[in-house]
Amino acid sequence: MKRSLRIGILNAVVVLSIIMNQSGEPPQPAAANVWEAVGPDGGYISGLAVNPQNNDEIFAVDNTYPAQIFRSWNSGQSWEKTGFIGDSLYDIDFHPSNPNILYALAGNGIYKTSNHGSTWTKVNFGAGGNGYLGRLGVSPANASILYAGGYLYENGKYSMAVFKSTNAGDSWSSMALTPFQSSAGFYDLTVSPLNADIVYACGYYSTPSADPGLSTAAVYYKIFKTTNGGTSWQDVTGSINATPYAVAVDPTNPAKVYVAAFGKIYRSSDGGQNWSPNTGYVYGYALAIDPVNPNVLYAGYAKACYRSSDGGVNWTQYTSVLAGTCTRLLRMGRPYRASSGASGDIFYASSAGIFKSRDGAVNWWESHSGMRATQIASLAIAGSTPNVLYAEARTNGFFKSTDYGSTWQRCPDFYSCDAVEKIAVHPNNPNDIYILAGG
Repeated sequence: MKRSLRIGILNAVVVLSIIMNQSGEPPQPAAANVWEAVGPDGGYISGLAVNPQNNDEIFAVDNTYPAQIFRSWNSGQSWEKTGFIGDSLYDIDFHPSNPNILYALAGNGIYKTSNHGSTWTKVNFGAGGNGYLGRLGVSPANASILYAGGYLYENGKYSMAVFKSTNAGDSWSSMALTPFQSSAGFYDLTVSPLNADIVYACGYYSTPSADPGLSTAAVYYKIFKTTNGGTSWQDVTGSINATPYAVAVDPTNPAKVYVAAFGKIYRSSDGGQNWSPNTGYVYGYALAIDPVNPNVLYAGYAKACYRSSDGGVNWTQYTSVLAGTCTRLLRMGRPYRASSGASGDIFYASSAGIFKSRDGAVNWWESHSGMRATQIASLAIAGSTPNVLYAEARTNGFFKSTDYGSTWQRCPDFYSCDAVEKIAVHPNNPNDIYILAGG
């Protein structure tokens, strides 16, 4: 007797006793509550952190609830799940001088571990129920100083805000950056690597509309800078008139600053007082600067990475293997091999998983083996050939397995590939597939 399977959104495909075994017969019933995640590997990665004292060790958090925490000991070749935090996480980072201490950022607080991730404790970030966090900034120059970006809520209105801790995350104070208006959002926060008092923050706020048919009258995209640890802030948006998604500061020269905005990468050589756009069009949701050669920069976008070798003036796009929308870009200072011409590994974290390049972003490889964080929206088994499975991974693409889910192959993208709601396989032909897609 053939069995049918109907699954909603899951964290990885968890199919064991229901799928046919290698002989084509149903397997023996598994023990109660015994399930095995079989993939596809990857998932929506919302935070990525490299151990500053051991670049082979990387922590990652996914965008699920409760959030899963993954760790790699071998520079992303394989991953293991180290635990959960009962919250939604948006960022993670190491203490700059003590790798036993890590910070994980949730919307309503900060989690801290002092034992290398074995246990986590939530600390109050100083805004009670009136604040929301989206980005974490740990100061390499002063281990006691941490920043977080988000917004404050007051009497039905919102303001871009930055939160600060001067005692390694144990307590926090808040600073509003914009007037309290109908809405506000936060994109990125960057602490200068050489000076903990210099911080850049970018986001937006909108004003209400007198027209009842419109929710807002105007949206203002802003970039702010402080040179005194947040005591005062200067609007350095200047000539940037597009959505500012990411900010990066040159690790060797704090006067050089870059902003990834919609369609352009802007650069400044005077600490944000003046901005110059790049040549052509570049789209970036994340920015990274090569720690060995600061004239080399990377920008991550949807299924693409851009590279500049001349300080952000000209950019080349690379798309090999990359999938999903970029959420983080990380550069590692340790070279893979001296003859490669690249000064270190590059990690591209996205809504589809983690990808790695060892040749300056020209070629990429999937780097999320063992990371079972994919959200499955639809799954179908070929009735005539039960070893063939099809799965739509939310924000990750369409996958096929020909060995009962032991391994998966990413299929080519197609229209609404990330919005498949239902998969149907022809009862006599496993290669004949029908899908129902959303908008």
